[in-house]
Amino acid sequence: MGYIRGLIDLFKIALLKLIKNGLQIFALILMTEAQWLNWVIHKLSPSRLGQFQLVLYILMVFSYIYANITPPGTPMTALFEPKTSNQYMKRKDGMPRYCSKCLQYKADRTHHCSRCDSCVLRMDHHCLWFRNCIGFHNHKLFYLVCLYLTTYSLTSVYSTFMAITKHFTAANGTISSVYLVFWGSLFAFAFGLSIVMVAFTVYHTFLLFQNITTLESMKSSWSKYAKSTQPFNVGLYNNWCQVMGSAPWFWFLPVRNSIGNGTVYPINQNALPYIPSSEEKLETSFEKTSAPIGYRENEWASDEEEFAMKSRRWNPHLGQFEWLDEVV
Repeated sequence: MGYIRGLIDLFKIALLKLIKNGLQIFALILMTEAQWLNWVIHKLSPSRLGQFQLVLYILMVFSYIYANITPPGTPMTALFEPKTSNQYMKRKDGMPRYCSKCLQYKADRTHHCSRCDSCVLRMDHHCLWFRNCIGFHNHKLFYLVCLYLTTYSLTSVYSTFMAITKHFTAANGTISSVYLVFWGSLFAFAFGLSIVMVAFTVYHTFLLFQNITTLESMKSSWSKYAKSTQPFNVGLYNNWCQVMGSAPWFWFLPVRNSIGNGTVYPINQNALPYIPSSEEKLETSFEKTSAPIGYRENEWASDEEEFAMKSRRWNPHLGQFEWLDEVV
């Protein structure tokens, strides 16, 4: 009975993981099926396009898996220290931005993701197809997947169109009607996908050249900046290199070579002062955060200690308690 129960528990765990990663598995199945059909076309009519598609498929699958398993990065993993780091984005009172949920300071362009329940360095957006946040460490991988998929879908449209046309124009067509059904489905899918991916990739390419994340492009406070005064816009080439790396021979390879550590970025010389968001304007200097783990109200040893603890308040910015009478 114990052996059977163990197998049932293992099946439940595998089923839960399958459900959680359903979109990722579905995407990999679609990529593999498309490559199989394209490879059949290549075998019937060998060409360099089929070899190019195989290389694209390998790069696409590798980048997709790599982006899924790569954490986007947090201020804690980057060992962010606001006292020794020159930050552009500060609150209205001049204090560093602070996350009351993660109980840590936020570096420039860092935002809290409610789905991941964590602050993300240079957060672009949370993507369900990747089951991950797109941030500093995996932004390049995400963009390469979009670029590979766009190129692959366009070449699939061309290869399937040529294969179907060749069959109908041949004097004695020898290709099975089953293949025509599969190729017709691939053509329709690739054609629709290429339209979506071209628009999506062009949009993200524009954001890369302007050095703006998806979240920043949607925030009303960032819309007040012009291109010339946008703080992180340091020129088209430098903007591109911020994410894709400084070495051109690695730009289109799934290699993590983005510039910096995700906490400090070059600032445009014509940048306007940072415009805090409405949430940052409403924050006070003292967040409603919990005190350190060592501090427990039910562990007071005496009335004197209870009085002393009630007469001071935890300041998360200083990392210590301070007396209330000094604050007042």
